[in-house]
Amino acid sequence: MAGFITTLATGAGDLPNAMLMLGLGIPALIVLIGAQWTTNDNNLYTASLGLANILKVKKSVIVLVTGVLATLVGVAGLADYFIGWLVILGTGVPPMAGVIVADYYAVKNQKYDYGAGTTYANWNVWAVVSWAVGGIFGYFVHWGSGSVNSLVISFVLYVVLMKVFDKSRIGHIGEHIEQPLILETEGA
Repeated sequence: MAGFITTLATGAGDLPNAMLMLGLGIPALIVLIGAQWTTNDNNLYTASLGLANILKVKKSVIVLVTGVLATLVGVAGLADYFIGWLVILGTGVPPMAGVIVADYYAVKNQKYDYGAGTTYANWNVWAVVSWAVGGIFGYFVHWGSGSVNSLVISFVLYVVLMKVFDKSRIGHIGEHIEQPLILETEGA
């Protein structure tokens, strides 16, 4: 309601800006700080909690370092590039799903071999190529949805490349043979 009334009075849709136009600089500052505080304390908590699970560093150090880094990123103006980053994610992540879905449903026919003695490729070049081509296509082709385009292109390309090259193992780099699981017993 406060935002609606100030928008009617000033014509500005941004509450702190409207408050400034009404001569309420200090309350506008308090509102802005409160809004940022309540949002970013959750961001800092989530980031530090995730990093604390990965890194063996005291959580207080992680919170301090993450908070300082986030502040520096904010001061540097990297938020101006946020939309571009989201576009890259929106066209770079779906092709990964395209490759995974294609591998499971179209290439392996919903049947993966795994367990002791199973041989795996360390790298599948065709998966990486399909992901990269799908992402590039989704980013640069402005027809339809970039995310859907990148997913479909990576799916189709991966299926075609695997049908052509999988039997000959061309495009498979390195090899890993799964070892049997050896459980340690007490007293051994």
